[in-house]
Amino acid sequence: MHSNSSRFSVVEPTPELLAAVVRSSGDAIVTVNPDGVITSWNAGAEALTGYLADEAVGYQVSLIIPPSLLDEANNTISNVLAGKHYSHFESRIIKKDNSGMRVSVSLSPVKSGNDVIGVSFIIRDANVLCKAREPEIEELNEILEQKVAERTAELREANQALEAFSYSVSHDLKAPVRAINNFVKIISKDCSQQLTPDIAELLEHIESNSLRMNSIIEDLLTLARHNRTNLDYKEVDMTMLVNKVWGFMAHSMPNSASLQVEPLPVVEADASMIEQVVVNLLSNAVKYSSRTPQAKVNVGCRTEDGNYVFYIKDNGAGFDMQYYDRLFGVFERLHSASEFDGTGVGLYLVKRIVEKHGGSVWAWSQPGEGAEFYFTLPINKYK
Repeated sequence: MHSNSSRFSVVEPTPELLAAVVRSSGDAIVTVNPDGVITSWNAGAEALTGYLADEAVGYQVSLIIPPSLLDEANNTISNVLAGKHYSHFESRIIKKDNSGMRVSVSLSPVKSGNDVIGVSFIIRDANVLCKAREPEIEELNEILEQKVAERTAELREANQALEAFSYSVSHDLKAPVRAINNFVKIISKDCSQQLTPDIAELLEHIESNSLRMNSIIEDLLTLARHNRTNLDYKEVDMTMLVNKVWGFMAHSMPNSASLQVEPLPVVEADASMIEQVVVNLLSNAVKYSSRTPQAKVNVGCRTEDGNYVFYIKDNGAGFDMQYYDRLFGVFERLHSASEFDGTGVGLYLVKRIVEKHGGSVWAWSQPGEGAEFYFTLPINKYK
């Protein structure tokens, strides 16, 4: 039985055939010798660049390479001469009319036997390639947008559930913690004559820990409240706000720290939330400089890249920058409770509030040399 299909012999393409293919290709195909001199220039190259073959062959390939990319191009050509291939990377060329064009380029070595005798360029208009792939890109964008929307909805639902849980648990914990603290006070007062020194010390530990637990609960409630609250933008005079907060703090300040405030701008922000930021950062500065003789706190502002950059600096205990990643984490502390009290929520809350306003927060410090905290707010973003 004979097959209906016919078999043809395969003949190696001749140099003449290959040259004809190159000449007729719609792609720009250019070859250069090891010295970077153009040795061939097909019709596609003429159409793409505007240079005729007679105007290009024999000239350096820098004819079509922007001066700013020349060093990079020479390095790439050297790599190809060493045997490396480059496929479809984006670059730019200069056409005969001096206009620039974004192109997709593939480079490969031209060999004669085992010797590399030049470099072959295949150059295509990147804008045409992008246009050809627009339907595919649009489809991918639609899929991506749908997945982002789904993921955003999932995250929003999870955050709302977490905030509700946090608020509920924190609120429900307040009563038993308050009861524990009251019971300890009653026992300490009514049974003071019967208490041994060890029992009295244990009761003090219970009271201090219940107070610490109450502080954590209050911070959780504050955090949940800020997470659930939308921003109510108003004009806030930051100089007046800093002085007001400092005045409230003066009554319970553990030391006689001095405050120096440079003139600060009026910003557009949620007044209560920004007040919380100022309270937390000033309290932080006062707390960690409480053991420093002649404690000082400096507050100022500069403008940068369309933002107000506020800073609060102190000359207190400072911190080691190797632990910086923990600084703005919830319940993260860089000092033990025996050194300085606190729950580790204050700076996390500062970060959340500032980011909610479209700003950012960072800090710098060295142990024993004080700390500098910075936060930004956009200038006139909401006018």
